[in-house]
Amino acid sequence: KQWYQRRVRERTAEGNAFFKKYKYNEATKCYLEAVEMYPDENAAEKSECYQNMAAASEKLGKPDDVVQYCNKALSLNQKYVRAIQRRATAYQKLSNYEESIKDWTAVCLLEGPEKSMKNGYTAITDRVLKAYGNQEAKKLMASRKPRLPSYTVIKSMLDSIHMQDFKATESSESKGDALYKQVWFEVDEGHYSKVSDKLDNALQENPVKFRNQLHCLRGIFAWVMTDYATAISHFDAVIEESKSHIRLKSQAYIHRGEVYQLMGDKKHALADFNNAVQTDENNPDAYLHRAQFFLSLDELDQAIKDLKKSIELDGE
Repeated sequence: KQWYQRRVRERTAEGNAFFKKYKYNEATKCYLEAVEMYPDENAAEKSECYQNMAAASEKLGKPDDVVQYCNKALSLNQKYVRAIQRRATAYQKLSNYEESIKDWTAVCLLEGPEKSMKNGYTAITDRVLKAYGNQEAKKLMASRKPRLPSYTVIKSMLDSIHMQDFKATESSESKGDALYKQVWFEVDEGHYSKVSDKLDNALQENPVKFRNQLHCLRGIFAWVMTDYATAISHFDAVIEESKSHIRLKSQAYIHRGEVYQLMGDKKHALADFNNAVQTDENNPDAYLHRAQFFLSLDELDQAIKDLKKSIELDGE
């Protein structure tokens, strides 16, 4: 028995030495051998070895293994705070926020309010809770059938856009182009529920002159229905078309940027607002929407500069 105890201590010490030398695979092997040598009554020691294996897996960037080893550690010692904390962090990396919240809550309860506040556990729990809320909201939005908002919301949104950039001003013999003019009748009359289907029908008829206008307007209606993937695909079609008019392409950048902003993708949103300005330096909408974006970031100097430029270009 004494020989086994000495051998177990040696293997554990070897594992610790390997860990300090950043040799995490070798450390894991030593800890595993130590666990196998311990008799069942040494639950605390075995639990600590499993927790050490989880720590090595964490260093190796293997969150799934971290969860596995922490589960084994906690099956032997349910109140092992370090193992719960490490598993909570691994769940975060796996975007399993629901399980992470459970573990961080357990850590806070076991450690008490004062220590949890001091060590930042409470703040971490709040962040994970917000991430979980966002994750669930995205799931809900993904499963939600797109539908039009109220007449007032759509009318207000369309009034904020220079819609003359989209209107059909030229004649064309194409059926798709003719259908696009019918779309504008519905828009002008406020029959918004009919617009999306008519836009889709017009696009299917291979319009010649107004294809990009169709894509842009279809993207706008997908956007107000919170069907962001569809909206982006239509704005992409305008942006990628080399023959697009610069004002229309600039508008497509603006609206795609707004969609990215709503999705929380600030990097791509700013890139699109910048591209809108670069594509058409005389487009007041481009400066206005970039100003609004800067305002959301509290970058007031940049926002004021863009607002002044927008007013300068658009007397209205």
